[in-house]
Amino acid sequence: MRVPRPERLSDLELLGRLKGLSWLSAAQLKELHDAMSVRNIKRDGVIFQELGKPSAEGHILLSGAAQLNHLDGGDPRVVAMMMPGVMFRLPQMPPEVGHNFEWVALNDCRVGRMPIERYVEITLGVDYFAYARSAEEAENRIGRILARYPSFIGFGLLHRVAVALLELAVEFGVQNHRGVVLEIVPTHKQLADLVGASRPKVSEVMNDLRRRKALSREGRKLTIAVKQLEAIVASEIDT
Repeated sequence: MRVPRPERLSDLELLGRLKGLSWLSAAQLKELHDAMSVRNIKRDGVIFQELGKPSAEGHILLSGAAQLNHLDGGDPRVVAMMMPGVMFRLPQMPPEVGHNFEWVALNDCRVGRMPIERYVEITLGVDYFAYARSAEEAENRIGRILARYPSFIGFGLLHRVAVALLELAVEFGVQNHRGVVLEIVPTHKQLADLVGASRPKVSEVMNDLRRRKALSREGRKLTIAVKQLEAIVASEIDT
């Protein structure tokens, strides 16, 4: 008996499946497709880096999953994890923080690349340099806010871990009868980077969440009880 091969989609079809680009017309999607160069990135490969200043190129994750790392001179720290979509460049950070980031493949990925000005022209229909002048001050402000974000918010570790897990559920989750199963399961080290804590402390919180029935694990799969996590977040805010 011959087993059918998995469906292989064209790059244009992969573009059309991205939620972040669902508002574009078929003609605009075709323009994006024709304007980008595409390559395959193996697991743990660097998709692109921003060293000292924002990238001049736009990147579109067509398939696979990726994580954003901050390079601070030591071990890279995980800032975000995401499924297919547009990977916008990071805002310019203040000089005290620097601007050193990289996107790394969590599994085998297919990535499109094009000049940012071309992406803006196709998707927004405006002159890129006029857009950049109007957006520059806003980007600088966002960068300064992000640089002080962990200390600015001041939430406890349990709240931060719960919020991070809810974010991952939106990004990587598949609904089943028990809750939301993560297709990409973060390590405790990755979670620790995401919430600005040590791995042992995050492990303690994860054990606590399992005792509260907000999480369950079977083998390598992690299931999130979204309502329980949301209730924990709400109670932490109230206190």
